[in-house]
Amino acid sequence: MRILAIVNPMAGYRHWTPFLGPTPAQIIQRTFHQIGVPCDIHLTRGSGDGFLAAKRGVGEGYDTIVAAGGDGTINEVVNGVAGTGVAFGVVPIGTENVLAKEMKIPLQIEAACRHVVATSPRVLDLGQLDERYFLCFAGLGLDAQVVAEVSQEDKSLLGGLSYVLTGLRIAMKYRRLAMKARILLDGKPLEHRFWLILVGNIPSYGWQVRLTPLASPDDGLLDVCIFPHENIIGILRHLLGAVLGVHIRFPEIAYHKFRELSIETDPPVKVQIDGELAGTTPCTLRVARGALVARF
Repeated sequence: MRILAIVNPMAGYRHWTPFLGPTPAQIIQRTFHQIGVPCDIHLTRGSGDGFLAAKRGVGEGYDTIVAAGGDGTINEVVNGVAGTGVAFGVVPIGTENVLAKEMKIPLQIEAACRHVVATSPRVLDLGQLDERYFLCFAGLGLDAQVVAEVSQEDKSLLGGLSYVLTGLRIAMKYRRLAMKARILLDGKPLEHRFWLILVGNIPSYGWQVRLTPLASPDDGLLDVCIFPHENIIGILRHLLGAVLGVHIRFPEIAYHKFRELSIETDPPVKVQIDGELAGTTPCTLRVARGALVARF
């Protein structure tokens, strides 16, 4: 095994104190060395660099490429290795680490490195938004607006709570919007007024909330959950139902499995994938069956 670890140097401060211990990148390289696995390190330099480094790593013959960072870093590296047959691993050092928690990847750096080596490769599906892949989820409406408006300072200070607080503030505005969606779901036309449309490849959305609880990354399908337009009380009811895991029992909430979904909205809304902004509607989402070889 020959590993390239693509590390976001801005992530992982919960693991170390400057000048008092090794950085996450140093821990990763040391741990793989102790296991007896060659590992090279690439420190990302900014947005998009994880993708470019992963593409180079594929071309240079690495058989496993590891993303070390948060969900945004993971998404970039996934887009660099998707469809290549090169194995993908994760060392979670981000804020929420949604994928790691869902896939039972250890949150401690040394244990996560050992997990990569000890786990046999398996084939997983990815979601695809136009030309970009996502491993966890895509969101349209309120959650994408939260991604757009939450500040880096709040994320650094408050972690996942920053998204909750920003979401509550934006929900007050969204209760007055009557957003309409025209959807073509595997050829079937649908129309909905909505405040959130969430497409999931895994069940978990974060904070132990499973918005697409029936999703599986190896069933050849994606799941979509459509939350209809409501007043603020209705939105809070939906959120509470999601926290309790009962929201898909609500008759007003639509839940489907699909292979391809095209969507137009009035007005156009922002779209996010794996917690990163990815444009606005209209857009097309589809499953990319077996596009990722994963070591977790």
